[in-house]
Amino acid sequence: FLALIIGFFINSYESPIFLSFYYSILLIFGFFLFDKVFKISFHWYHYVIFIFIIVTGPSLIIIFLSKFVYYDKILHFIHPFLFSFIVYFIINKNKMKYFYKISITFFIVTSCFGFFEIIEFVADLLWNFHLQGVYVRSSDGIYTGETIINPLYDTMIDLILGYLGSFFFFLQSIIRKNFFS
Repeated sequence: FLALIIGFFINSYESPIFLSFYYSILLIFGFFLFDKVFKISFHWYHYVIFIFIIVTGPSLIIIFLSKFVYYDKILHFIHPFLFSFIVYFIINKNKMKYFYKISITFFIVTSCFGFFEIIEFVADLLWNFHLQGVYVRSSDGIYTGETIINPLYDTMIDLILGYLGSFFFFLQSIIRKNFFS
């Protein structure tokens, strides 16, 4: 918690790239800690998936958003799909029907990404980071003032893409189980 507070005050306005890198390292360490504390025993490929999510998300988003403004939309579809594999690994340890396992995975993942949108809203409200909405940004990630997609539409599109990514995992799981097992 203290690391989160410190991160907001270490050059957060002057260097968004540093702040993104700082939080990326913090999230990767947190995932490792989560695995060890709760004795989940993630496989190496779960770490690869999580690191991929972090590297393509918080670490590189500021760099890529200045070059391709819809990069965020790609992530809002791919990340829930990939994150579903991690959540399913945890849920799969319970004894219940397969359909319930993938349904619970779907709802947990969509809830996590809904919570992420709330975090974006709060960060915009408190610190004016311009996380909600699609904006033209400079090469170092600074908001230039030009809006491409307003915050409400951006949030709704992000949520829809997140649901579709999670649903794609759900659908491919059912197809794989029923037709390829």
